[in-house]
Amino acid sequence: MKTIRIFLLFLSVTLAGCAAEKAPSHEAMCEAGIRLARELLEKLKADTPFTLEEERHFFGGPTDLNEPNLIYLQLGYVSPQKKLLKPLPKYSYFGELLRMNRDLFLNEARPAPRYLAGVTASIGKIANMKGEIIREDALRHDTDVWITVFVIYGEVRSEFSVTDEKLLRFNYNGVARVLFGRMAVNGKTVMEELGFYCNSLEDMGLREDVLERLQARMRQIEN
Repeated sequence: MKTIRIFLLFLSVTLAGCAAEKAPSHEAMCEAGIRLARELLEKLKADTPFTLEEERHFFGGPTDLNEPNLIYLQLGYVSPQKKLLKPLPKYSYFGELLRMNRDLFLNEARPAPRYLAGVTASIGKIANMKGEIIREDALRHDTDVWITVFVIYGEVRSEFSVTDEKLLRFNYNGVARVLFGRMAVNGKTVMEELGFYCNSLEDMGLREDVLERLQARMRQIEN
């Protein structure tokens, strides 16, 4: 769809703008990124409705250009130019979609995962690992706008060796102070696991069957 292409263009401009702004110190970003990832998992554990204010806290609002907000574009709440087209709901569509799939993020058998944050030297390679070794020297401890937060469920030994359980990855932006898209679970993008598709720049969004279930859930919550 043309609107999706325009959205992605604005998204790239937004990311470039974030990179141009001064970021906090590396240590501050690591602490903030880990804190926000931990808060998100605690929210999913609580199993309470996900409000729009909470979505803004974690991901920015529907008019902020972040990958999770494609759903609001698809539903006609916002335009590709970030203009609000109709009143927003009290509860978060994207947050409720996460709650529908919370088992992707949680491992009840290990309620206290390990958190590791830094600027990855090779994000693509690390993000596609499942059960491999994550070493401290794979993280560059220099200041940048972006950091990667890993959440490791499993037996963690001194060299950060991970058993074949679960590895989450979040990207944190130190200027916007939110988790931007490209979340991953065991090397697979969360967006794909949630039901989003991307056949081309003109053909992407949330699958119709998933969207119907999500809309039914939202109606139930709002009532």
